[in-house]
Amino acid sequence: MSDPHGRLFTPRWRTSRTKAIFVLLTVNHPRGCSRETLIDACWPGKAPEKSLHSLQVEISSLRRLLHGMVGAVFSPENLIICRDHNYSLNPRLCIRRDIVQFEKSAHEAMASESVDRERCKQLGDHALKLYRGDFCEEISDDWCENMRAYYREMSFALLKKLAKCAFDDGDTGKALSLYGNANRLDPYDEALHLGIMRCMARLKDHDGVQQQYRALTKVLKDLKIAAPCREATAIYEESLG
Repeated sequence: MSDPHGRLFTPRWRTSRTKAIFVLLTVNHPRGCSRETLIDACWPGKAPEKSLHSLQVEISSLRRLLHGMVGAVFSPENLIICRDHNYSLNPRLCIRRDIVQFEKSAHEAMASESVDRERCKQLGDHALKLYRGDFCEEISDDWCENMRAYYREMSFALLKKLAKCAFDDGDTGKALSLYGNANRLDPYDEALHLGIMRCMARLKDHDGVQQQYRALTKVLKDLKIAAPCREATAIYEESLG
């Protein structure tokens, strides 16, 4: 987070629920979230009276924290507005959400691949720079895990696509890096192992090819698949000389 002057700081959240509420309000800015949505997300299964009290405590804490950040620009009550049991951040607050920009750039990159390859690569590179790891990994609630999985899958698809583009363009080093990042997200995708082997073969890294082939064989064994594809085996055998 940053203050109005652009200075970065780490908020001191009262509890993990304080942060969860802030994330929900930020993701849904400016329309906000209903009281029921916040309660169901943060206190599932808790008695209604207790969960409502907990929500009010966390909202008060969040108002104080945000007020300390923006100073006298807004009163605490106006930072988070409650109308008809709906909570929202003040629409006048300037909120920059990297995850929104990531999603927009990723979608546009995917859509432009067949019509403008260079634009696809530029947008894809921009999206990956914005994606700095799993979404709010310290929040373990189901709603957050669903969002985390959604953005992770989007990042994974983008990495695979850009890796292939880089390889086809002859940028083997970049392709290898992208394939490696995608492989760390899903080590059981055979196509990624094959992509890495192609890159290493082009770079004449025979030891690397053999090491990757062994890693592929191991993960396929976990999946109860007898052997790697023909191309992977051919690249491996060629690396043996």
